[in-house]
Amino acid sequence: MSPYDELREMAKTVNCPCGYSCLKKGYCCSAVSERVIDGRIVAIQAGKTAQEVKCGYYIDFGGGCYCSCPLHVEMVRRGLLKKPQGCVTPSKGASQTDNDEDATP
Repeated sequence: MSPYDELREMAKTVNCPCGYSCLKKGYCCSAVSERVIDGRIVAIQAGKTAQEVKCGYYIDFGGGCYCSCPLHVEMVRRGLLKKPQGCVTPSKGASQTDNDEDATP
């Protein structure tokens, strides 16, 4: 069984305005994923504003941007997402591999 088979099943329960780009392309079309926080949200660098994203999983809070999509969170947790070409590079100290006390291993 492929690691993506289980994720494709999970995708059936997710209403994705991005056309499931994380499964199809290997990255989220609206953001660069950084790290999972508390196993429930992904800290992201949004490539678009909240008004442009129009996604119920997008959270703009406390000067940061986050995604609560369960599919996106699981793909980042498993290390299956890559950075799309042309997106901003995460700032120093904010990469997906950083050791953050809130981040899931």
